[in-house]
Parts: sequence; structure tokens; C-alpha cells
Amino acid sequence: MSEQKISAGWLPDTDLHTFLGEHLEELARVPYVMISSVDSNPQPARQPWALAHVAADPGWAVSLVPLVIPGHAAVEVVIDGGVFFHFDELWLCDRPPAQARPDAAHIMCPVRLDEETLPRAVAEWMYASGCLAGLGDGDGLNYVVRGTLLGLGDA
Repeated sequence: MSEQKISAGWLPDTDLHTFLGEHLEELARVPYVMISSVDSNPQPARQPWALAHVAADPGWAVSLVPLVIPGHAAVEVVIDGGVFFHFDELWLCDRPPAQARPDAAHIMCPVRLDEETLPRAVAEWMYASGCLAGLGDGDGLNYVVRGTLLGLGDA
């Protein structure tokens, strides 16, 4: 895997649900989406919305711990609404992550990311786990991306 430059930043006037809603086509093409937090809950697979998806389709999730779903399934979650309201975090990956995001690599509020303050743990984990980008909100939207994705990052 190439170690593309990692860009990071903070978008003050959006949140995860709104941002993803503006990038549904590209999100659908992402092989895997790891949802690491919903409403500050680090166990999203135990929340009613995720349990309902698994009950309706046992193959909906690639993994429950951590919660990993295909990009097209993430599109359905965004369109259905009722899940991402703030203090949410997800990661876009080219393969199922080998491990959950370490605590030191969270990117939700109150953190405001930029390239100078990006914790080293985030970059190390992204390269090791095949993550292409991460998005975390709460007060605006933090992003971290390898290369470019969803209109973010450097070419």
C-alpha cells in the first residue's frame, strides 16, 4: 500500500450526516466503512438501528466489532437518517480494518484537526489498517484523508 500524504482539517459549517449526504455516489464506491462512534457511543453495533439492520440481513455487516459495512450499506444508513446527529465518527477503508481504531486516534469533537495537530497515532493506524479517510463531528467536521477522497485532501 502506498503511503500517500495525509491531509487533515476542520470544516466548521457542516456535520457528518450533511457531508456524507453530499457525497453519496463516492461513498457507495468505498469498499468498507468502519463506524467507530455514533452519538459518542463507541459500540455502534449494539445500537437499535444497527441491530435492526443485522436482524433484517445477517450479511449486512462485514464485522460487528468493529462495525464494518460496505460503502453501499453506509449510503442506506445516511439516506434512512436517524443515525448521525453529532459526535459520530467513521472511517473509509480499502479493506476491512485489522483492528478497531485505538483510543488515541479519535477525531471527534472537541478535537479540531489540522495537519500540525494530527496525532501520530491516527496516521500510523490509517496506514496499518487500510483506512483511506476518517470523518468525525460534534462541532463542525474533522477530516483526515490519504490522497484525495470525497473532495478532501491533496492530489
